[in-house]
Amino acid sequence: MDGSYQQYFIAVVSRASTKEAERGIAAIPEDRRYLTRVLDSLDTAFADFDTETAMLDLPHMQNRKPEAIERYLEFRLRQFKMLLDAVEDYVEEKFPATGGHS
Repeated sequence: MDGSYQQYFIAVVSRASTKEAERGIAAIPEDRRYLTRVLDSLDTAFADFDTETAMLDLPHMQNRKPEAIERYLEFRLRQFKMLLDAVEDYVEEKFPATGGHS
């Protein structure tokens, strides 16, 4: 994690100004941003999305039992939903719908 993110959260917790940290965050190259890492990971994970192949794997998983895989995926789904909700809120605030056709 880039130090600017840490600096931001430290400032928030200590109720100090976040302006310097926000300038640092703005300067982070896009390929090093947290959100880019998440998006790239999702792209890699689902580039060849194939439920049939996953179903063929399930009976043969030894290190990760199917019920543990299910719990893990449910947990990640909750995390993904939280991220999606945050992005939706941002988009709705910054780019409100105009009511016209797109």
